[in-house]
Amino acid sequence: MARINGLDLLRATAMLMGVLLHALVLYLEPEDGSEPVLWIGMLFLWIHNWRMPLFFMLAGFFAALSLDRKSPMAFSWDRLYRIGFPIVLWWLIVAPIPLWSALRDGADLPTLDHLWFLYYLVLMYAVAVVIRPLIPTPIISLIDLSLRSRWMLLLWAIPITAFSIVGRDNGLFNIQPEYIGEIELGFFFFSLTFFCLGWRLFHHQNLFSTLASLWWSITALILALVALVSALSIWLAFDEELTSLASLLWVNGLSSCATLLSILGLTGLCLRLVTAPSKRLSFWVELSYPIYFFHGLVVFSLGDFFLETYWPAFGAIAVNTVASTVISILLYFVFIRYTPLGWMFMGYKKAWFRWSKLRWFYRGQKA
Repeated sequence: MARINGLDLLRATAMLMGVLLHALVLYLEPEDGSEPVLWIGMLFLWIHNWRMPLFFMLAGFFAALSLDRKSPMAFSWDRLYRIGFPIVLWWLIVAPIPLWSALRDGADLPTLDHLWFLYYLVLMYAVAVVIRPLIPTPIISLIDLSLRSRWMLLLWAIPITAFSIVGRDNGLFNIQPEYIGEIELGFFFFSLTFFCLGWRLFHHQNLFSTLASLWWSITALILALVALVSALSIWLAFDEELTSLASLLWVNGLSSCATLLSILGLTGLCLRLVTAPSKRLSFWVELSYPIYFFHGLVVFSLGDFFLETYWPAFGAIAVNTVASTVISILLYFVFIRYTPLGWMFMGYKKAWFRWSKLRWFYRGQKA
């Protein structure tokens, strides 16, 4: 269980980093035309480089865990209402009129905004349920050769680099979908590679003990930072336009290595930090998904206010991140925690609101 708890910490970190990332994005291209602050650009790029790939890897791991315990039908229903329904809920909150127009007139559905990854997750879960049983055992065995040791995991950088070339803008920025039905194939397969890595890691959890080595984690993170800075330097040296095959291979290769090494290093640190179940950790894991869901309502509004009032960048980003997190938590407790909507974010068995409680309350009233 300690291993699962360590990955839970990693999952909550990936979610909560999204709030900071979106607080930073407002300062990447200042409205006054000035150059962006170096530390903001570097912090944004570092988080952006590993956060969503890490999340897709964890999604693959926990999907394999869930399918190991549930039937494909039960798994599909669970993922539909926990991953698919929140997209509809978001539309009902921020875009009810466009949603109604889409349903009535056949127009485009509202944009996915920051929940685009849920759309891709639904597709990946469908791939897992439908295609997984059809994959020949020899192919799985061949893939699993890369999971014999922590260093052999670096072989995953080869397919990651290949899909990065067609799936990431200049090897550094995601090309993500804006609408349901839109699939950026390069980035989808780039993300699916991490999903598959997480899936196979579930079947090779013996690697976790070696990944949890402190020297390994620190070494991986240092190498990741060096690779990312090198990729950025080459990109800037080409004036942000990679026109030759060599420049594409160098930037995408270094960036992909940075992504993979960051993920493995952070995984090792979290596995080392969490050695036993914790109520505090469980609480933050519970909050992380709703915080990410709601923060989009807050972070950009506050960001515009700070920009208009000329707040210093550091103070604005810090206050925006904390305030957006706190307000999102309050929204969660008011609208989600004690209502049936909690089933989407925690699952029925872990939700506070359950029919059994209502029956108990009704019987108590009659007595």
